[in-house]
Amino acid sequence: MGILSDAFKITTKSVKISELKVGYTKDIKNLKSRRKKDLYTIIYVDSNPMRVSTRFWSSFCSLYNLGRSTFDLFTHAEVFERAALVKMDVIRLTYEDYGVNGGRLLSCVAPSKPILTIEQIEDLVKKYGGNRPIYKNGIVSVLFDPPFPMNYQIGSDTFRTQFNMQMPVDGFGLPAAFLGLFRVNGNISTIAISPAFKSLFPLGKEDTSLAAVLDRNMSTFNNEEGWHSFKERLEAARNSWASFRDATALYRIIVDSAKDENIPLPKTSELIDRYNELCGDPLKWYGIAGQHEMSERKARTVPVDASVYDLICFASELATFIFQHYGKNRLYDWVGKTTTTEYDLEGTKTEYPSFNDFFVDRVR
Repeated sequence: MGILSDAFKITTKSVKISELKVGYTKDIKNLKSRRKKDLYTIIYVDSNPMRVSTRFWSSFCSLYNLGRSTFDLFTHAEVFERAALVKMDVIRLTYEDYGVNGGRLLSCVAPSKPILTIEQIEDLVKKYGGNRPIYKNGIVSVLFDPPFPMNYQIGSDTFRTQFNMQMPVDGFGLPAAFLGLFRVNGNISTIAISPAFKSLFPLGKEDTSLAAVLDRNMSTFNNEEGWHSFKERLEAARNSWASFRDATALYRIIVDSAKDENIPLPKTSELIDRYNELCGDPLKWYGIAGQHEMSERKARTVPVDASVYDLICFASELATFIFQHYGKNRLYDWVGKTTTTEYDLEGTKTEYPSFNDFFVDRVR
C-alpha cells in the first residue's frame, strides 16, 4: 500500500447513460446561478446518491460536445434524459468512493479512454523519486527532478530545475508537466502553472497504456529552452518593482486560498501581516482604505516596497510550507501568469539590498 492509495479510494464503473437519474438536494427553480445549480445536483448510480464535481460536468460536456451554457437553458435532468434518448451510450464513471457514505463523481468518459490508476502513479513516484504527492479533484500532483538537472544562479539564490507532473486518475484529460525551479538555499519550489511552461503526454498510435507512456517520457524528459526562459523571467522579476496591481492580485489569492484551506484566522492574520511587511503596507502608504479605491490604470504605474521577485518568492514559500491544495494551485497559477507577461514596472529596480531568506514561518 502507498501514501496515496491509503488516503482515498477511486472506483470506476461502466453504465448506460439511461441508467443515471438526476436529483437535487434543494429546489433549484429559483436559482439563477449555474454554479449553484451544479452544487445542489446529485446523480443516482445504482440507486446510490453521488455528489457531482465541477470536473464531472466538464467531462460530460466534452463527451457530448456541449457547452456549459446548455445548463442555463435546460435543467441537468432534462439534458441527461435527452442524452439517454438520442445516444444510448455506455459510459465509464469514475468517482471518489466513500463506502456507505456514497461518493463524488469525478468524470464520465468513453469506456475505451486510457486511465491511470493510483497504483501506477505510486510506482512512478517510487521509481523516479517524486516528492510531495498531492491528490485533489481527480488529479495527483507530484514534483520530480528531471533526468538531466541544471543549476542556475539568480542573485544570491541557487536554483535547480524541477517539474510538476499533474496526472488525472479519472481518464479525463492528459498528464501534463509544468516547469519549475527549486531554490536550493531554502528548499522551496517555484512552479509556473501556465500554457507557456506546459508539456502534454499524449498516447502514440501504438500506445495503449498511459503508465507506459509516462514511464518512457520520465526517463528522457528535458526542456532546456523552457527552463532557461523561466530563469530569464525570474531575473527580470528581480530587476522590476512590483506594481500595486501585482501586489493586490497576490493579496486576494492569499485570502481566498486561506479560506478554501480552512486556515485558522490567527494564522491568516499573521500571513497578511507578513505580506504587509514585505510590501510596505501599500494601503497605508497610499492612504486608501481598500484595493478597489485605486483604478487599475493607476495601480499598474505605482510601486510597492517589494520587487516582483520578492512576491514570487513569497508566493512560493506559501505554496511550499502553508497551502497544500487549492492554495497551492492558485499561487502557482499566479506565478505562471505573472512570469509569462511583461511586468508592469519591468526594469525599474536598480538596487538590491539584502533580505531575509524566508518571508514566512514553516509551521502551519
